[in-house]
Amino acid sequence: MRRLLLFFMLLTAVFSATAVQAQSDPISELEIQFWPDFDTRSVLVLLTGTLSAPGTITVPYPENAEFLVLARIDSTNNMIDDIGQPEFANGTATFTLPGPDVRFRLEYYVPYTANGLSRSFNYTWQSNVTVNQLSMLVQRPGVAASMTTVPETTQVQNQSDGLIYYELPVQSVTAGQSVSLQVDYTMTADTLTVTGMSDSSVSDVPMTTDTAVVSPSTSSIPINNTWLLIGGGVVILGTAVFVTWQLATRQTSGNRVRKPAPRRPLKNAQPAARKPKTAARFCHECGEPAQSGDRFCRNCGTTLK
Repeated sequence: MRRLLLFFMLLTAVFSATAVQAQSDPISELEIQFWPDFDTRSVLVLLTGTLSAPGTITVPYPENAEFLVLARIDSTNNMIDDIGQPEFANGTATFTLPGPDVRFRLEYYVPYTANGLSRSFNYTWQSNVTVNQLSMLVQRPGVAASMTTVPETTQVQNQSDGLIYYELPVQSVTAGQSVSLQVDYTMTADTLTVTGMSDSSVSDVPMTTDTAVVSPSTSSIPINNTWLLIGGGVVILGTAVFVTWQLATRQTSGNRVRKPAPRRPLKNAQPAARKPKTAARFCHECGEPAQSGDRFCRNCGTTLK
């Protein structure tokens, strides 16, 4: 009898150790972003995480959520949706990742509560998996007049999209621990953020105030060395401002993966037919492009070769 009791005690200890081991491989990093009124009148939720070991993972998934995509993220921050769709059950989403240090992205929409232009939503994370570093980020809609969060967050400016984000401090969350976020905001108009972003990205041409334009002089005032020095300084200063502006606009916010950036593979896609190439014509005098059939440069009047 004692041997049987010891056997059951040992068996229980083994199963307990196995269960602890099953939960000892946590999510090393998890960032949850909320984009309300981004491209639909709902909240786009983006979970981007990294597993410390390969295997199956279960994360919270609201019952009223609308699934968008599940993908892995490669080393170039591109999303590849070859994992398949998660299994949804009892407010959770379960999926399997192929190897360690694999980053994943789960995207879905959830509704918010609206009262005219006042909107609110809440989110709760509670899982049987430990998260070593959990961060939450709320994107403020482009036409939102104000936004408040509970708990209180820190405002940060994203340099790539120009939007304001509200960020919670990074924290460690143990298995079973609950973390909640309440968001309230007021819109100035019923306009989606992506609409404003599309309008502002029509042209990437720098502002004309960043460069110096030199025109032929028609003045009879002689140009001396002083004016040459001043003109050279203006050109150098304008060039420096232009280069600085170019570098600043190319900067991105860390290694975060943004929704407009990922490229997803097209299934059964056929290669597009290539258009015949035509030689581009340029004026040999001033460098201005010429159109087909032009005999003279439209800018300086030189006969085209």
